[in-house]
Amino acid sequence: IHQANAGVSAARNVGAAAGLGKYLAFLDDDDLWSPERLSLQVAALEARPEAVASYCQWDFMDEQGTVFGTGELRAGDLHAFLRHETRAPIPTLLITRTGLDRVGMFHPMLPPGEDLDLIYRLARTGPFVFVPDVLVHYRRHDANESGDLCAAALASRRALWVQQWWSARSDETELLDDLHFGLRQSRRYWTEQLVRAAAHEA
Repeated sequence: IHQANAGVSAARNVGAAAGLGKYLAFLDDDDLWSPERLSLQVAALEARPEAVASYCQWDFMDEQGTVFGTGELRAGDLHAFLRHETRAPIPTLLITRTGLDRVGMFHPMLPPGEDLDLIYRLARTGPFVFVPDVLVHYRRHDANESGDLCAAALASRRALWVQQWWSARSDETELLDDLHFGLRQSRRYWTEQLVRAAAHEA
């Protein structure tokens, strides 16, 4: 499928809409999957019929394909995601079609935080199943959208603000507590990342 460049959300939405399967996964052209990735994550979802998504451990590789670290992900739910205690990155996700149909597609007005927004919306509807095996190999290089730390920091907070607004309107006090904690954690995390980047450039 080819279309004019309209951003990541639009591209993923077109692909997801054209898909006919029971599950959806997202593979950017510079990343790699282990051969058993889909079979293990499908099995995890089949074992938990109430689950809306599965995610796995990942590692990072450079432009030459040399692995230099792991993502240190762990099992979590909506509360853990909102509190920034762990996360379920889009490259590691296997989403059920029914779950995506329930919450809708990626929001084109929220880049680069459209992935966080979708994950929070999905996690409101059902559990995520974590597969601890390293099944996704994420390539880091200068062209990564996530390399813009200021944009990533703003996107993280904006996705949490959307959830905060939603939770306040729904009178979800418990989630508001998680969100207040998550916003503090987000500020701390991204401040540390920006300081490290500045020190590295110096």
